[in-house]
Amino acid sequence: MRDLNVSVVTLAAVQVDPGDGHLQDRTRDWRDGLPIPALGMDPRPGAALYLGYSELPTEDPIALAFRFQGPGSDAAERARIMCEAAAQQIACQPVLPDIRCEEGDGEPPLPAQTLPPHHSARVVWEVLTGTAPDAWTRLEPVAAVDRPETGQVMDDTRSLTLDGIVEVCLPATRVKGQLGAAETPFF
Repeated sequence: MRDLNVSVVTLAAVQVDPGDGHLQDRTRDWRDGLPIPALGMDPRPGAALYLGYSELPTEDPIALAFRFQGPGSDAAERARIMCEAAAQQIACQPVLPDIRCEEGDGEPPLPAQTLPPHHSARVVWEVLTGTAPDAWTRLEPVAAVDRPETGQVMDDTRSLTLDGIVEVCLPATRVKGQLGAAETPFF
């Protein structure tokens, strides 16, 4: 569907903060092929998934594939959500040009292939760009139909609730840092 550069990117560390500020090293579980609770067993606001890389390409976006265990995260659920969104969009078409189905902020309807956002889950993607503990830069979300530019992220997982791809285009200012149980600094 578009040009693609393939680079070898090796994940080296996986850590999870379930929202209490304590990092849990899940690297061994991941290497052993065990399922990892990406945001802890009982996700709450502030939960975080830290992915550490030894090296990262400087100009190409990075695609992260996520597959979730359990019901309601597969292709069938994605199709159900898309059909539901399409049906709602059709149901809310104006009857006459001056009559709107509902009062709102004037947002245009979603394109036919756009996955609607999750009703309650929100995910923020960040990259370490400095040496201070709070030196994280937020990556701005873009629609799945766009190609991300520097400092942007395209999340096809509906906030880590569906199997899919998260594509990030990292800023050149990213740095390695040491977090939690990881003894080596990673990107």
